[in-house]
Amino acid sequence: LTDVRNFEWRSATDFTEHWTTRTYDLSNVQTVDLFMSYWSGTQIAHVIMSFGFAGGEYLAWSIEVRRRSGGEFSPLADLFKSHPLVIIAA
Repeated sequence: LTDVRNFEWRSATDFTEHWTTRTYDLSNVQTVDLFMSYWSGTQIAHVIMSFGFAGGEYLAWSIEVRRRSGGEFSPLADLFKSHPLVIIAA
């Protein structure tokens, strides 16, 4: 995989951006976890799927909304794909 997000987070606004290239052997998957982060009530959740590999490595997949410059927060509009969606590997 190319452009895997590997940021160093110190706070929500203080971080160092790193993008890496990684190789994974799918035969070494040991765990699969599904995380749901609810926001704006219990009707909408941000879903993240994480894969744990032998040797302690993890890879998480997330689908996220990327609002255009000047775009406002709108959960309803986001459900109808008014902003681009991106798939993030981290």
